[in-house]
Amino acid sequence: TILWIDSNHPDQPARKIVGPAPKQLGPNEGVVQGLLHRPLQYQAKSFSHIFHRLAAYNRDPAFDAAQCRKVLDRNRKKLSDAATKAALPQDAIDPVLDILLPNYARADQLAIRYQQLYIHAAVWLQRLSSIAVSVVVAQVLFAPEQLWLIVFEILAMLLAVGLLRISRREAWHEKWLRDRHLAERLRIALFSTLARSGRSSQLQPHETLPFYQSSDDWIVETCDRLAAEARDQHTATIEFEPMKKFLIAAWIGEQATYHAGNAERKGHAAHKAHLLGLAFFCVTMLMALLHLRGVGHEA
Repeated sequence: TILWIDSNHPDQPARKIVGPAPKQLGPNEGVVQGLLHRPLQYQAKSFSHIFHRLAAYNRDPAFDAAQCRKVLDRNRKKLSDAATKAALPQDAIDPVLDILLPNYARADQLAIRYQQLYIHAAVWLQRLSSIAVSVVVAQVLFAPEQLWLIVFEILAMLLAVGLLRISRREAWHEKWLRDRHLAERLRIALFSTLARSGRSSQLQPHETLPFYQSSDDWIVETCDRLAAEARDQHTATIEFEPMKKFLIAAWIGEQATYHAGNAERKGHAAHKAHLLGLAFFCVTMLMALLHLRGVGHEA
């Protein structure tokens, strides 16, 4: 971003240099030394999408301080217990935990919240579509004179459309993936800093392609800055064996146990969703077959 302050008229508002001048100029556009300039928009988003995304994350209304505290306390207890079992001094890991763990807890709490919102929206979109079809067919077959029942079909359709628009406008799916990405990077940074394995991200988008930055590159930069701050505070010398036991218990083993349990939970949830979807399908199919056989047509 290049801002131009006219040294001959410094009292004039700053302008933004856009690039080579085109053949035709738009409203409020000008040319100086072959370069196109426009009025400056005093909004953070117009300067930097990365800064805008980071600011949006910091003021996210879905942040729940109480839930974040629960995540923080739960993870600190797990890590402290693992350190004790591995004969790792608590004061050797506290400086790193104090910097990275609160940030991890915030990202984890937001990721869980947006995951819940997105999944609930997806489930109810299925339910509402089946409800709308079932209501209209049931009304035609069993209560053809009660036209007011169609109101429930209309409400189901409007709710489905409204829910879809809210989910897309609020970007629940995007925020869920973004916050989970941030949380997992911070988890990696936490353990890699304790193990003194150097930088947590050896290959970064802004290094390989300096001319290109996506709107979520702030995640990489934020994690690197926090990890660097944690490395500066991590001055204790830790023996190899205690650190190995700590990493296995607190990171590798804990993650293996979590994903094994999570796979089982998701399997049960998928089975329930399958049965529920099958039930809705059967009801809708039954209504269609009754309609095909002429039930209620005489009325």
